[in-house]
Amino acid sequence: MIDRELSLEFGERAAATFGFPRDCRLHLDVDDDAIRRVRAALLEILDCACFVVDTAEGRIPS
Repeated sequence: MIDRELSLEFGERAAATFGFPRDCRLHLDVDDDAIRRVRAALLEILDCACFVVDTAEGRIPS
């Protein structure tokens, strides 16, 4: 997640199952408070995964 753009990369099987492209980009049109909650939740969920998340304190890579 960088700014308000959330990028998701799905495995081939998952993409086929969900009907999504393997590389999916979403723009989150929500207020600043909601973005902070989304970032916090993503950091918790992605504890051991490869990610980059922008926060008020700076960019956090895995």
